[in-house]
Amino acid sequence: MNTDTPATADAGNKAAAPAAPVGGTDIVTFKGEIDILCNQRLPHLDQGPIKAYSARSARGGANNSHVAFVCELALVPRMRAAGKMAAIINPGLARLVGAGVVNWPPVKGQRYIFIYENNMSTRLMQGDNKGGLGWKPERVIATVVKPMISVLMDLRDKDLVHGNIRASNMFVTGTGVNERVVLGDCLSTPPGLLQPLVYEPVERAMADPLARGQGSFEDDLYAFGVTLTVILRTRDPLDGMTEEEIIREKMEMGTYSALTGKERFTGGILELLRGLLYDDRGQRWTLDEIEAWDQGQRLSPKQSARKIKASRPIHFNDERYFRPTLLAMDLPKNTTEAVQIVENDTLGQWVSRSLEDKQIAARLEEAIDAAQENGP
Repeated sequence: MNTDTPATADAGNKAAAPAAPVGGTDIVTFKGEIDILCNQRLPHLDQGPIKAYSARSARGGANNSHVAFVCELALVPRMRAAGKMAAIINPGLARLVGAGVVNWPPVKGQRYIFIYENNMSTRLMQGDNKGGLGWKPERVIATVVKPMISVLMDLRDKDLVHGNIRASNMFVTGTGVNERVVLGDCLSTPPGLLQPLVYEPVERAMADPLARGQGSFEDDLYAFGVTLTVILRTRDPLDGMTEEEIIREKMEMGTYSALTGKERFTGGILELLRGLLYDDRGQRWTLDEIEAWDQGQRLSPKQSARKIKASRPIHFNDERYFRPTLLAMDLPKNTTEAVQIVENDTLGQWVSRSLEDKQIAARLEEAIDAAQENGP
């Protein structure tokens, strides 16, 4: 895999000194080409704690509207991915035109920034997992699906995980037949940090947002599927649930059923949603399959993975468990009892006798051996 260098307004091999304010403290000129207006906030474009500011070409001319995202010291930006992002020119993706360190007057210190062409106007959705938009499938396909397939192809070709695909990070541009979405920034925060839990596969949703890691292209496709579902549905069946309850609902019902509730979709859009929302990443549609679907090919439905359920429950923390995934999720709630059921082999016997799953038994044995050798 190639190592990327941060994108800059004038790409070069040598690291440049941080851009300094000019004309007082209201303007910071980046690389002599882009003026960042420190006193002109764009709060509607903020990415969580990352603040957005108006920027413009220092030389004037056409296409002069830019937005600068000023990173926070406590959150490591994706500097090494900037080169790949800058190389993508796609109308469905915010175009990165600069990245680097500046002396930032509002905090009297240095900050890393990302500068994009500002074609991000109206957010597709102001909040995530709050009801739905109730769009017709035809509009969703034309405005969201087709532009996003093109964007996903470019991301795949650059071996770049976006990690920030969701309805509130898409912006609507154009009207009528020219209406389409633009996917926003993904570099100013660690991957997945800003993703609401519902947009993450179960295994990532269970992790602390800062500890979710780089993620994968399969995770992007899953988030794309959740985004489409939120746009299509009219209500949120998970409304009012805690994060833990949402994860449990996904585990027990499957993501598609958990997100759609009693709403029913038919035809091609149903096929796409089910393909993208397989909880088993091995079953989840690939981009090649999405392209085939877009070209009108009917794809053979994949066999859903069997949900593992024990013939008899295991008792833990005054609860009965039939599914190992739910037990694994709850073990940290009572670490003393968790240690006991491991040491007295209650857990091992339940796995071998009630689950009868050799793969889980092998993983459990491996985890116990590692803990005994290295400590918990």
